[in-house]
Amino acid sequence: MLAIRAWFLNRTLTSKLVLVFSTPLLFVVIVSTLTLLVFEEFESAEHLVMRSSQIRAQAVYHLELLYSVQNAFRGYVLTGDRAFLTPYNESKGDLDLAGLELAMLVKDSPSQSQRDLVSDVQTMTRRLIEEKDDIIARIESGARDKGISYIKSGRGQDLVGMISSLLGLFQSAAEQIQKERQAAVETKRFVVLRVIVGGTLLTLLLTGLGVIVVARSVTKPMSSLAQAALEIGESRYAVFPDADRQDEVGVLSRSMEEMQRRLVS
Repeated sequence: MLAIRAWFLNRTLTSKLVLVFSTPLLFVVIVSTLTLLVFEEFESAEHLVMRSSQIRAQAVYHLELLYSVQNAFRGYVLTGDRAFLTPYNESKGDLDLAGLELAMLVKDSPSQSQRDLVSDVQTMTRRLIEEKDDIIARIESGARDKGISYIKSGRGQDLVGMISSLLGLFQSAAEQIQKERQAAVETKRFVVLRVIVGGTLLTLLLTGLGVIVVARSVTKPMSSLAQAALEIGESRYAVFPDADRQDEVGVLSRSMEEMQRRLVS
């Protein structure tokens, strides 16, 4: 420690100032880099939370389309009104796209069970649509009783119920994943805040300490030199304890010491 102190005192004032302000500056760079890295992780976690929200919303939309298909199908079978086929075909097309989008959203999901549930939902939805399309084709060929029998059997209703149950399980899994991701976001937010606040406080502390050290390395010797000048003026012998320093204070001390020798001689 004494060696470090001696080394520091022997630096020029410019070197001391550079050391004092470069250290906090370096620390600021390090803190900024860490903050950037943590912030990137924070943004990634927030993106995952948004993805979870989209997944849950898409599951709800899929279920709504499923009921729309079911209601339009029943309306057509029971009444024979072809006007029901328009919403049926529209919802059927949207249902297929909704299933594909849901599969895309969970493609990178950390939960294998979530991906399996979506796959099961797609398989059962396709089976349901195929059965309904087949019944509609038979009705249009004159076999309306096939449609009535299908409805009475409850086959379609059972499939819809099974798909709805799968989507319910999927929703629960998605909600759990969203909660975990939200917790991760809060943790990242806390880390970012701590890095920023802690880094700022430490930077200010280092800067303040550096200024104090530099000031003490100059003001205290200068006070001694001022006292020595008074003693020389009063024809007393002055002592220059900092004459061995290699900075500006040392140069001034040696100059005054030499001046004292000449006055005495």
